Amino acid sequence: MKNQRGILSILLVVIVWQASSIAVNSELFPSVIDVLKNLSQQIANKELFSHLFITLYRVFVAFFITMIIGVIIGIAMGFYQKIDEMLDFLLILFLNIPALVTIIVCYIWFGLSDFAAILAVVINKVPIIVTNIREGTRAFEKKYMDFAKVY
Repeated sequence: MKNQRGILSILLVVIVWQASSIAVNSELFPSVIDVLKNLSQQIANKELFSHLFITLYRVFVAFFITMIIGVIIGIAMGFYQKIDEMLDFLLILFLNIPALVTIIVCYIWFGLSDFAAILAVVINKVPIIVTNIREGTRAFEKKYMDFAKVY
């Protein structure tokens, strides 16, 4: 029953998309059929996969860099009050920088490169990881740390 609702909602979106495309009749709003034709051409030319792998490479590199930096800083801020007090202002500052601003600034400074794209993601996502790890570390009960030290 729940699965049928999901299928029906997807079908409804496709029907509305196709009807809107026919009503607008513009190249700026392609129909579902046109999109599927183009997708099949991209798959046949194997261009889609090369672009997909480049994008996935950027995503994985940004993810690992973000997690390493975020976990280290988050644990330090969670366990040590002085580090938390010192970095809290910067954390709040970076949490409030819009992603679009970060992307544009990185592209202006470093050009349209993999480095700029990865750096923009890292700058934007590290504060989120730091916040989550810091709060998780603060919620960690000290008795479990003592228990872990025994073993």
